[in-house]
Amino acid sequence: MATVDGAEKWIFGWDVPADGPAYRSFLEQLIPTLRTELERLGYDRQHVYFHISDEPTEAHLENYRTAKQQVQDLLEGCPVIDALSSFNFYRQGLVEHPVPANDHIQPFLDAGVPDLWVYYCCAQGLHVPNRFYAMPSARNRIMGVLMYRYNIRGFLHWGYNFCFNQYSRKRWIPIR
Repeated sequence: MATVDGAEKWIFGWDVPADGPAYRSFLEQLIPTLRTELERLGYDRQHVYFHISDEPTEAHLENYRTAKQQVQDLLEGCPVIDALSSFNFYRQGLVEHPVPANDHIQPFLDAGVPDLWVYYCCAQGLHVPNRFYAMPSARNRIMGVLMYRYNIRGFLHWGYNFCFNQYSRKRWIPIR
């Protein structure tokens, strides 16, 4: 939605390609304004993280490349991190700061990825730490020990403010 000639108007949605000129025009307005406002509020470039896509798979490799090219110049000087389980995105240089799920981290550890982060979410339920209600708390607490042991620099936490279902098609309120 945007204000066009004084009226609120639907300017684009799922029907507009992410690599199209209309979306690029939107990003050219949004990202510099957002960066300026964040800096005004005291957030420096090293502590604001941007991301392109959540868990892209091999099938999304070219779409990811296109999406990244769409914003690369607008995010120059900013850290871009992406949750991903496919080591190939890092190997090809598409993701400089990968954040693998803890059940897919081994190739990233083996490669010695610098300043590596990790995350867990809703799919990591077997043989790795997580924080599901039904799990004993030791399955959560061990994560800090493992991060120390493997020199993991950061932890990406998901879920506290997401109130929509998959593909953001329907509102979902977890507390209910």
